[in-house]
This record gives sequence, structure tokens and C-alpha cells, in this order.
Amino acid sequence: FLAFRAVQYLYTFLFASELLLRIRAADGVRHFFWTDDWHWNSLDFFIVISSLWEIIVDITHMLGEGGLSSLAGVSSLKAFRIIRITRVVK
Repeated sequence: FLAFRAVQYLYTFLFASELLLRIRAADGVRHFFWTDDWHWNSLDFFIVISSLWEIIVDITHMLGEGGLSSLAGVSSLKAFRIIRITRVVK
């Protein structure tokens, strides 16, 4: 179970890094979302933000605060990550 979380955190870090590099290469957030691929960019942004939120919920839950533990259902958003694979097919 710990190995799964480590892989999850690693992939989230890699995808977030990629997103930040792409935003920077597009000369900012405004240009990032105003391209022909704005649909894919919005989807990638949503996936990274939901993954970061899930990590925050996991860490908060592990630390024992439990205040956000009721939001652990956010893990159902993992299905949206699969959509990212369709980008390769494109």
C-alpha cells in the first residue's frame, strides 16, 4: 500500500512539473488556455489539481487531523486520469 502511494505521489509530481513547464513555455496561464488545444490543457489542469488535492487529503488523513477525511471520496476522480492516456492516441 505504501509503494502504491509513493508511485502515486511520484506521478503527480511528474505531471505537475510537466504542466508547469508547459505553462511557462506558453508564456503564462492566459496563453496556455487560449490555444487550439485549450480543451486538453484544461483537462490536464483539472487532473493535476485533483491529484494534488487528493495528496493533500491523504497527508492530512495520515497526520491524524481527519478534518478532511470525509473528502477522501475525491479518489473517484482517478478515473479522469485515464482520459489523459487518450491524448497519446490523438
